[in-house]
Amino acid sequence: MSPKYYIKKYYPQSPPHHNLVEEILLGGILINPNIIKITILELDIKYFAIELHQLIYRTMLHIYTDYKYIDIIILINTLWDINLLNKVGGIQKILNLIKQAQIFISISVDSIVIQYYIDILKNKYFRRLLIQYGYYIIRLAHLTYLSNSTISLKAEKYLTRINYLLKNQDLYGIKYLLTNFLFNLKSNNFICYDMSIMTGFKEIDKITGGFKNSDLIIIAGRPSMGKTSFVLSIISNIITSTKIRVGIFSLETSK
Repeated sequence: MSPKYYIKKYYPQSPPHHNLVEEILLGGILINPNIIKITILELDIKYFAIELHQLIYRTMLHIYTDYKYIDIIILINTLWDINLLNKVGGIQKILNLIKQAQIFISISVDSIVIQYYIDILKNKYFRRLLIQYGYYIIRLAHLTYLSNSTISLKAEKYLTRINYLLKNQDLYGIKYLLTNFLFNLKSNNFICYDMSIMTGFKEIDKITGGFKNSDLIIIAGRPSMGKTSFVLSIISNIITSTKIRVGIFSLETSK
């Protein structure tokens, strides 16, 4: 009896993407003004896998950059003016985006929820990029005129790029957190004084919220501008108000 051979067929799959999440974020931008403040820092156009969504998001970014505001009417009119409204699916497509984003109707939606959807798109983009670079490496292996060292060098560059992207995704929130901090410097509700050490300078404390564990505070300025006196005044205020011991180490003094 002759042996039987089973051949596993390969069915090409569509690249990793999440159509619903893309629609939720795009619709959310139109109904909640806080969302684009985060996505403009976190999401590039390339993170959207669907071409129609890329066109819509690119238009949104241009509108927000020019006017610092965006809503459904401005978006529809802009898409119409640049002859893209029909291409992205017409007014019905824009209405569907808003329908998918009802979770963002509340103006007080936590940024963690927004970040959750952003992270999904980043994850899908990372996997699409991994597939793309993997395909490039496979193509390199078939180029017989390339030496092994050349193939290895080119493949290493692709893998380095993937590793770099992965590490940067671990720091996803830093740009948003810093920008959010700057946006809220004047907010009376932004500062939390719990477990903080006050400098004694009210305006400084209002901005920083005082010194907290693990903080690295850098006082910068040109020579003879009073940096040392300022720091010594802060130390004096801390010692007076809290009785905390402060150590001073200076590279400018002798042994």
